[in-house]
Amino acid sequence: MRYLLDANIILEVMTGGKHYAAVKSFLEKVSELDLYITWYSVFSIGILLNRHGLTGEFIKFLRYAETINVILLRMRDLYEIPKVISEYNLDFDDAYQYVAAEKYNLIIVSYDSDFKRTPCGRKTPEEILNEL
Repeated sequence: MRYLLDANIILEVMTGGKHYAAVKSFLEKVSELDLYITWYSVFSIGILLNRHGLTGEFIKFLRYAETINVILLRMRDLYEIPKVISEYNLDFDDAYQYVAAEKYNLIIVSYDSDFKRTPCGRKTPEEILNEL
């Protein structure tokens, strides 16, 4: 299985969130070859960490993320985003992740329940760990 990490998954580890242990265990058990993140998420993580005065944590994230596959949507792929927003009532960032997951045939790993409204849904790290 190949997984697209939503930004909230990485932020759980970076900020020691309530799902820290599950996310850390998931990231340790799944091969780095099967982990993907979008450039959009990379930039979003940088913006959020900076906003909370954790700019130094961004360097730690980059060092860790060097081993994760980073994907990009092309301009022609972006035309799908408004359709996905309208069809599934998603925010722009969630629609971007959904389009990327569809394009690259990835399972979205997220705590964002909005993805449940889509045909692909999402899985939490806990759900994936239970399947492994």
